[in-house]
Amino acid sequence: MPYHESDHVLNIAYNALCGGTCLENLELRRNDQACLDALGAQRIPGPTAAGDFCRRFKAAYIATEAPGALGVHVVKLLAYGGAGDLGDAGRPGTGVITGVLCVPAVDLGSWLSTHLLARVSARALGVIMQWMILVAAALFALRAAGM
Repeated sequence: MPYHESDHVLNIAYNALCGGTCLENLELRRNDQACLDALGAQRIPGPTAAGDFCRRFKAAYIATEAPGALGVHVVKLLAYGGAGDLGDAGRPGTGVITGVLCVPAVDLGSWLSTHLLARVSARALGVIMQWMILVAAALFALRAAGM
């Protein structure tokens, strides 16, 4: 019976929490009955299966996480009332409208990332992501400084 994707993700996370520094350390957890009992598992994926799982990721798949995260943050801002930047405080509901309008933007970002970024080399994708982080940090710093 194959492992579910969540089994692999949790296994890698638990490995790190238990002091594992590489996928090979999964074999130690796999053979540790106390660890299996603590997880409530009869078996967990080994290093070979975890390596196969990690190799299946493509740049576009990872890049779709960014628009997904944006959607989550917009929803959290709206739900917890911190959405002043998304709408006019004098006109109730405009933040919700802006949030709803963000959904097509998130979907478009997901589509673009799966179709366009799949053609970008891993090195170029890394450079693009680093520049995006630098620009976001600079904008945040400018805003925090009141500019």
